[in-house]
Amino acid sequence: MVIYLPPLQSVFGTASLGGLELAFLTPFPLLVWGADELRRLLVRRKASGRPELVSVVVPGQPNVRG
Repeated sequence: MVIYLPPLQSVFGTASLGGLELAFLTPFPLLVWGADELRRLLVRRKASGRPELVSVVVPGQPNVRG
């Protein structure tokens, strides 16, 4: 609103973005989303390969983490 409403533009000294600026910024949300999904994938793979994070309880046996 600060960028696009004329009364707020005069108060804050802002201007609307042009078509070139908007076109330049368009791919960035997808890049951020993709990077976050890649990070989540790597975290899941790392967590699944660590057996110390898994607890197995067998009835009648002491609880041993392994």
